[in-house]
This record gives sequence, structure tokens and C-alpha cells, in this order.
Amino acid sequence: DGALGRRLQEQYGFGPQIASLVDPKPFWFYMLLEGDGETVQVPLPVTLDRDSLERAIQAGIQRLAPGFLKTVAVFKPQAQGFDPGAKHYQSLTQVLEENVRLKDTDLKDGHVPADADLLLVLAPDQLDEKQLFAIDQFLMQGGSVVMATSPFDVTVGQGISASKHHSGLEDWLAYQGLSLEESMVLDPQNTALPVPVTRYIGSIPIQEIRMLSYPHFPDLRDEQLAADHPITAGLRQLTLNWASPIRVGVEKNRGRRVSELLYSSAESWISDNLNVVPDFRAWPQTGFAVSGKRGPRTLAVAVEGRFDSFFKGKDSPLTGEPAAEPEDGKEKEAPAPIAGVIERSPDSARLVLVGANTFASDAALNLVSQGLGTFYTQPTVFVQNAVDWSLEDRGLLAIRGRAQFARTLAPMERGDQLFWEYLNYGLALLGLFAVWLWRQRVRRADQRRYQAILAEV
Repeated sequence: DGALGRRLQEQYGFGPQIASLVDPKPFWFYMLLEGDGETVQVPLPVTLDRDSLERAIQAGIQRLAPGFLKTVAVFKPQAQGFDPGAKHYQSLTQVLEENVRLKDTDLKDGHVPADADLLLVLAPDQLDEKQLFAIDQFLMQGGSVVMATSPFDVTVGQGISASKHHSGLEDWLAYQGLSLEESMVLDPQNTALPVPVTRYIGSIPIQEIRMLSYPHFPDLRDEQLAADHPITAGLRQLTLNWASPIRVGVEKNRGRRVSELLYSSAESWISDNLNVVPDFRAWPQTGFAVSGKRGPRTLAVAVEGRFDSFFKGKDSPLTGEPAAEPEDGKEKEAPAPIAGVIERSPDSARLVLVGANTFASDAALNLVSQGLGTFYTQPTVFVQNAVDWSLEDRGLLAIRGRAQFARTLAPMERGDQLFWEYLNYGLALLGLFAVWLWRQRVRRADQRRYQAILAEV
């Protein structure tokens, strides 16, 4: 009577599958592991041979059982040859490898690696339908997805240039109740940008580095970090780079737990101008034109709960074409993989979205490190915290928030800066005056001693 099928669809989001277009007869074939009130779906391998099934079941058991080293599948841009503007994530990779096992994936076969516990998506670019399907179905299986993306891409090379960016996630995010505005956030509370400046001493040019206010690097602190969420509770400070604001749809996210993790300051504004080089001659205070309404903008969110598949009611993009007839002397082509769509996720599914395409990249970390004069690691700590929260490792969250904080100073108003600057000058002059008085006293003492010696002679 279809009661079992309806129950499976309502409870787990499962639906009938087909093997290929040649054999469209639907069937049901799923595997679940349950323990301690938690349910983990065992993803079906591409080929249903014994070894593949055994690896998939073992990976599911490891995801369910505590104590195993977790696996994070990483999707990131692939550099083509020598590309000075390509994004690299060596610092992030080195930090994550201390606690988890990393596995690179391009998702082109429409699957996330079977042993992956979490999917990390960094700066996706023009994802095709199969790659989008892999992300969607991993979330539907109850997995956790952490992604950093934006409608803009900024290249750091000989200079800094921005361009419009199409990730391929726009429609998928909108279906899940999240959207990225096609603008960038500028904030007067920011981290300085090191800029090379040429000045002349007489006719001799001298190149020097000056630290200039750069509103495209919002400096987030205190109330701008969600104090009640494990990812940001112990972070205390974070600098984002060329970030876009995130809109959260109320209706789509009804019934889910939505946490807005990062905010810009109340004086921030937005701009869709692709010129990201400051012009202090035209705008001496900010380097950029201030337009529109000022106010805080959401820059990162974490969503937990039940999601509906973007491919619900659609055919799976993995459904293969009819196999060609084998020619004489040639082997028969491999059959198409079993294709089905999980239409709904369990309540354990988690999605973390950061609205910055260069988040945690080596180029962005190096720029902020130069601006602060110290090796800056806060974005990598944020990603670590997101991984630990998604994998329920709350102990590491509490330790890392205090142990790896870059001791950046709190920003000051211009008047406060001048006060401390002149106070330093005054203390230095006072110290010099004290040394002069001491030398005068010593000199007079020496004169009296010499006169006493001469009088005795």
C-alpha cells in the first residue's frame, strides 16, 4: 500500500531509485546505522562490489563511533600551471592536518568520498550539476558542509583587482533560505593594509611601506562575534577580507536552528564597486566613497536542522545514458551507477556559510599578517572551530579559543591615538631631562672630589 515508502520518505527523505534509463523500474536500497540516538546513512558506493561496500560500511561505523580520526573532504580551486593569482591554502591545510585527515576532491563524479565526515568547500567556481548534486546529497545524508563563497573574487598579485564571480551555488543556497548580496562590506573599524609608497628625499626616491586604513578588511570583535555559539565563543577577534553580506530567509529556515556568527560594525556600509584600491586623495577619511545606509551586516551563519534537497522531485544527474551495444572484440562498457535522490536530511545536518571568497587563503592571511605585524591565524582557527562543532568535538573548541588567539590590540579612536602618541613623546623627553639632571649632579660631585684632592696636595 506504499505506507513503508511514505514513512521512509517522511522520516529520512529516501525515495525510489533507478539503475539506468535502460531499466527505469524503481527500487529501494539504502543502509542506515543507528546508535546512542544518532543515525548515520551509509552512502552507496559507485560500484556495488564487495570491497566498495565494505569500505562504505566501515566509514559509516567510524563516523558513528567516537575516538576515530575524522576525515574532511576538501574542495578548493585547482591552480592551472603558474598562476600568480591562484588561491592556495597551505597554512589552513597544515593547521587542519593536526587533528583530522584531509582528502582532496573535485566532486566531478557526483559523489563526496564515502569516508568523509565533513565537506569543506572553498571558493567554488562555476560548479556543474554533478558537483552541486554531490554537495546537496552529502548534506541530505546528515553530513556537515562548511563553505566560503562570495559573488566577488579578488586577485592578489602585483596589485589587487576584483571581478564578479559565479560559484554555481546561488540557486542552491537560495533554495536553502540563504543568499549572498552582490556587494561588499566596508567598515571603518578595520585592519590596516600594507601599501608601498614612494617618497623623495631631495631627488632620491625611497620606497617604504605604510599602514593605511582599509575598510574592505572588517575587524570583528566583542559583540560582532556570536558569544553564545561554540564556533565564535572563544575567538575574540577575526578579520574578514572582501566579504559580502548574507541574507537569511525566515520562512525557509523555520524549524531550523540559525546562528548568525559574524557581524560588521554599526558604521559599516556596502558597495558593488569593483575598484578595491583606496583613493585617499578623493576620500581622505576612508579611501572609498560612503554610500547607502550604514548598519551591521551578517557575514557568516551556521544552520542546523532538516533540509530539503534542491533536487527533490527531479531526476538525478547521475542517471546514466543507455549503454552502447558492445562492438566485436571490445569489452562491454561499465554500467551506469545506481541513481537516486535523498529528498530530506535528518536533523543532524549542518551548514556553515562564510560570505568571503578569499577566506583563509594564504594571500589573505599574509596581507593581514603584514598589517598586524604578527603571524595571523584567526581564520584558520575559525575553520577549525567549525569542523570541531560539526563533528561534535566541543573539548577542542574550548581549548583552542584561548590557546591560539593572536594578541591584537583593540582599535582606538583618532583622539586616543594622538593622546598616547604625545604621551610617549613626553615621557621620552622627561626621561632625557632626568638623565641630563643626573649627569649634572654627577659632574658637580666629581668637581668637588677633584678640588678636595688638589687642596690636600
